[in-house]
Amino acid sequence: MYVDQPEKAVYNKQSAGKPLKPNFKVIKCENTAPASHCINIPVLTTVIAGIAIPVSLFKRINGNIEYDLSKMLVMGACSILGGLTGGLLLSKGKKLWTKIKEANFQFINLLIPMVLTSTLLKEANKYFPEAIGKYKNIAAKACSIVLGLGIGCTFSNYVSNKANNLLINDGEKVKRKCSPKDFLVHCDDIAAALTLSNPNSILSKFLPYTLILTGYQAGTKE
Repeated sequence: MYVDQPEKAVYNKQSAGKPLKPNFKVIKCENTAPASHCINIPVLTTVIAGIAIPVSLFKRINGNIEYDLSKMLVMGACSILGGLTGGLLLSKGKKLWTKIKEANFQFINLLIPMVLTSTLLKEANKYFPEAIGKYKNIAAKACSIVLGLGIGCTFSNYVSNKANNLLINDGEKVKRKCSPKDFLVHCDDIAAALTLSNPNSILSKFLPYTLILTGYQAGTKE
């Protein structure tokens, strides 16, 4: 709260040359920043915990983790489940169907692009192996990633909207469009696709961190 500067003193005949009492304006200052601009620490914590559980299990079973499609999908699902759990606990069950729809949207947008990209990468290695030319193999993998993500992200958006409206009957049909945040979320698809093309790359060490935003979106959807 702050007090504004007093208005200029006013003189008139009735005041006998004395200034009238200054008129102070009291204005209450409020934080008008939307909640979406603040980081939701409880949800972020449950998302990180959700990713950490499968990663620790993979390390205990295999030692050094070599990420494949199944491991990526398990980590993505656990990230979304962690975010959804934290979001529902924090909101005490409010916006249940909204958060479930968002979780479904996020998982389908991870599943379809990854499956399609993985399939195209296998075909690229089959028809353009490194044995016939290193650069041909690299070019084939790059085309596979671009096609897999481009077609997969577009198709997954359509499928997720259909699935949410058909399977989750909460009386409200919503056509979820991709927002700038969603394109940022697809960075995990890019990281996962690059890891699939070269499982031993240094990028694979950072792959779990790229899945944080996916779960966070599911937990904080209002």
